[in-house]
Amino acid sequence: MKKFTLLTALLMLLALAVSAQAEEAKQYAEPRIAVGMGYNAMYDPSDARDYAMLFGSILFDYDQVWPHAAPAPLYFRVEGGLGASTEKNAKLHATANMFAVYYLDEWFPSWAKAGVKPYAEAGVGLLYRDYTVDGQGLRINFSPQIGLGTDVQWNEDITTYFSVRLHHSSNAGLNSDNRGTNGVLFQMGYYY
Repeated sequence: MKKFTLLTALLMLLALAVSAQAEEAKQYAEPRIAVGMGYNAMYDPSDARDYAMLFGSILFDYDQVWPHAAPAPLYFRVEGGLGASTEKNAKLHATANMFAVYYLDEWFPSWAKAGVKPYAEAGVGLLYRDYTVDGQGLRINFSPQIGLGTDVQWNEDITTYFSVRLHHSSNAGLNSDNRGTNGVLFQMGYYY
């Protein structure tokens, strides 16, 4: 457990260090810190466990982190999560993810004026589960993910987010037993 909490912290520190070295002349939006919770419903295979998680993330202007020009609505999110399966004999679940997040304001301008900012996201993560499904050789797996979400600004001080993600996890052939798992994550949270 300590290794994966440490991995999440290291990913966040790396993102902060890279952003600190960005061009000073360019005006970037302030990084946004969020906390959230989620529920993951596993749909394949049948012996995979559903789980609940707590998340922490930082959202940056994309070109503040990566050294090339990017469209204005493109952002970069670094996220860590810790949770447990929902069965009686709960098992640990930890994850560290990174996402490209593209805000769809120009597609929904009237929504944006009302404080609703939908987005699409795609990324990859590392995850650890304290169990395996039949045919899954490792507890550490890679997790490509795609999703849709929205930020909702209720007033100047309160902004929340809601998202749904599809994700797959497998060990990418690092073990000959590579049965993947698939799930849907429902997430909500609050920006500071």
